[in-house]
Amino acid sequence: MAVAFARGNPLIRNARTYSQWRRRPPTVAQLLLKPPFFRMPLVGGVGVALLVALGLPIAWPMFLLGIVVGAVCRDLGYAIRAIRYWPATSQLLDWKKIEEIVVAEASAEPIPDQPK
Repeated sequence: MAVAFARGNPLIRNARTYSQWRRRPPTVAQLLLKPPFFRMPLVGGVGVALLVALGLPIAWPMFLLGIVVGAVCRDLGYAIRAIRYWPATSQLLDWKKIEEIVVAEASAEPIPDQPK
């Protein structure tokens, strides 16, 4: 049986996140500070500063700034919807299965029903 304890395993990562959210529901700030949400403003800000420093016409930095602002607004909308839908989502999740995955990962046991 394959053991799926890789750091990037989405099953484990999501189970851990849902388990944390069960104890304390997520906030918009928590969602926006998780990758990849926080990367876009950072990369965009560096890009705008670089374009201004290179002395390019103001249209290019403004174009890039518009893309960054649009991406931030989109991510903010995703976070707000996730918070709004969390009560319904939490009722639909199989909490027993999620806790099994979290406990199995913590004790380094194979995850039940994990594909080979």
